[in-house]
Amino acid sequence: MKKIMMMLTNGRACSRSTKRTSSFGARLIAAFAAVLCCAMTTTVFTACGDDDDDKIDSIIEQNKKVSIDLDLSMPLSEDMLKYCDIVVTYNDGTGEKTETPTTQNWEKTLSSKLPASFSFARTVRMKSDVDPGAIESFTICYGFIPTGKVYTASGGIVKMPETGGGSNSVSLKGSAAALVINEGKLDFNVAYAFDDNGNRLN
Repeated sequence: MKKIMMMLTNGRACSRSTKRTSSFGARLIAAFAAVLCCAMTTTVFTACGDDDDDKIDSIIEQNKKVSIDLDLSMPLSEDMLKYCDIVVTYNDGTGEKTETPTTQNWEKTLSSKLPASFSFARTVRMKSDVDPGAIESFTICYGFIPTGKVYTASGGIVKMPETGGGSNSVSLKGSAAALVINEGKLDFNVAYAFDDNGNRLN
């Protein structure tokens, strides 16, 4: 009888021990599952965050201002082309170049990566074999018209930078026109400098 009672007592103790072990194991599994879930959630959010950062970086890179065009337009009168020697000099950062205009609207586009520096000059002189006194009316044109475009890495035009400039014309007697021309009053020499964002610096 004593042996039977001891066996029943030991059995109940073992049952309680098994229940405690089983309960502990369940709690351990639940805790592990919670940690794993948190880790996976963190990984997903981190991956999403990295994707968003990459997209933002790409947008910033595509919208970065990278180059500029400076478009020059210089009106010339028929009289200037006929009676004057006209020399245009320009530099887009790759070296100085010279041209002799042959049309009444001389145009040139200077292009460069940003930051950029350009220069543009003109000299006008009356031809040595011309008699100004024999010219009843002589139309002269002053100045030039500059415009600009700044481009992004994706090829979009993002701004038209301030370039100044302007032109005008006036008609004079030949002798008066010759005086204005030979004193260099139709000459100009202009320099442009633009920063990384296409803003004019001078």
